[in-house]
Amino acid sequence: MPQARHLDQLLTPAPETEEVMEISFNPSNPNAAYLRSNEFWHIDGLLDEIAPKSSILTARVTSTEGGETEFASTYAAYDELSDSEKEQFARLRVVHTFDAVQRMTYTDPTPEQVADWATRTVREHPLVWEHDSGRRSLVLGATASHIAGMDVDEGKALLAELRDRITGPGKVCSHSWTEGDTVFWDNTGLMHRVREFDRDKPRIMHRITVAGEEKIK
Repeated sequence: MPQARHLDQLLTPAPETEEVMEISFNPSNPNAAYLRSNEFWHIDGLLDEIAPKSSILTARVTSTEGGETEFASTYAAYDELSDSEKEQFARLRVVHTFDAVQRMTYTDPTPEQVADWATRTVREHPLVWEHDSGRRSLVLGATASHIAGMDVDEGKALLAELRDRITGPGKVCSHSWTEGDTVFWDNTGLMHRVREFDRDKPRIMHRITVAGEEKIK
């Protein structure tokens, strides 16, 4: 019985604050509809002026099956490019939109959804991020709509190819959650996603992001 009371307490919606975001499909969660796209590879905050430096995720209620979080290094992805690819990609810029990531989940959106997505900020980032440290990484993910100045289909194909290379066999780290686990990662050099799980059953995570220090350039 104490365990049941504890679960009921956890299922009580947490107050929305700027510091803590609830990642869940609770009907009371105003972001629940958007969070379905978290199953696709992404980098947090690419639509913000400055992406978070790091993300911190804590498990409050875990799924009994699935729901792992996977990570793949965009630093390593750049390092593995050929010299000719590094030269070519240094000139490319990618347009990132909220519409792009949501259409991966909602393939036949309503006019209301499209209108909502259109109110969100659009960002254009270089494909290659040259960090203040001197390291370079690739800037990809589900928000990537198309490559500026390139045929749309050709650009999408290139972005998909790079994503598949980054997340290929032996290049992904997976974390299986236990209640109370806290994981934090370098958001400037990793893509991540959640693996499939039963969304009709409780799964509650709390996320905090650490403010970024440098623009993507």
